[in-house]
Amino acid sequence: MQNIEIKYHLNSCRYIKQKLNDHPEIRFAEQIYQRDVYFNVSDGRLKIRFQEGKPTQLIHYVRPDSDTPRISNYTIEELPNPLAKVAEFQKAYGILDQVEKWRELYFFRNVRIHLDNVTHLGWFIEFESVIDENTSRREAQENLEDILEYLSACLTRPVTVSYINLMLDKKQDNA
Repeated sequence: MQNIEIKYHLNSCRYIKQKLNDHPEIRFAEQIYQRDVYFNVSDGRLKIRFQEGKPTQLIHYVRPDSDTPRISNYTIEELPNPLAKVAEFQKAYGILDQVEKWRELYFFRNVRIHLDNVTHLGWFIEFESVIDENTSRREAQENLEDILEYLSACLTRPVTVSYINLMLDKKQDNA
């Protein structure tokens, strides 16, 4: 599967929440607690996501670190026995760290909007414009551009890396 994604750090989420709620095409879906356990793999990023009230997922994704919207190739599968898989992957790869967050999920056309409060890192907004049989790459790009333009006054400089990289950098800085 593929999407086009970009993420921004937020100083405050109040104004952006207001903008999201004011737009007639944006709908709030849910708020959920997530804990992602990342493993030390050489190809992309591999994590197991634990979520309240939802199946645990194994997520592998490959994307460049960039400050522009970029293609992400990913797979997601449900894990029936997640603790055994964590133990297996810990032995095979080692655990990098984990990231905990409260996520508010919104939708704009095919774009998933994540308003994330990440433990020890702060507030972020992430956009994932899904490319699939219903949405071409061109349409996904246009939809992403539309929502970024609408929210441009709220957005600062893009974040180039994953939450796990930010977490590891922060721990290294504090060491």
